[in-house]
Amino acid sequence: VEFDAVCHHYARVMDQSGGLPPSAAAALVTELESRHFTVLQIQAPEQSSFGQTMQLSVEAACPGQRITPDLRMEAITWHYSCAIQLDCRVYTTGDAAP
Repeated sequence: VEFDAVCHHYARVMDQSGGLPPSAAAALVTELESRHFTVLQIQAPEQSSFGQTMQLSVEAACPGQRITPDLRMEAITWHYSCAIQLDCRVYTTGDAAP
C-alpha cells in the first residue's frame, strides 16, 4: 500500500508539471528509500508535450519475512512494480494549440 501511494503521489506531480523533473525523481527515490525500499528502476519523461502519453514506471524491492510450511520464518525480498499512464495536459512553449 505504501509503495502504491508514493508512486501515485509522484504520478500527480508528473501530471501537474507535464513530466517528472529530475528533482522530483530524486525525491521519489528518497521517499521510497526512507520506507526501506531499494529502487531498482524509474522511468518517466522529464517533459512532455500537450496530448502526449506519459508513463511513470517504478520497480523496487523490499526485505521482508514469510512463514514457511513448517512454521519457520524465512527472509525474502518482495518485489514491487507500478506503471501509471496518463496524457499530458500541460502546455509548454512550442506546443501547438489544440
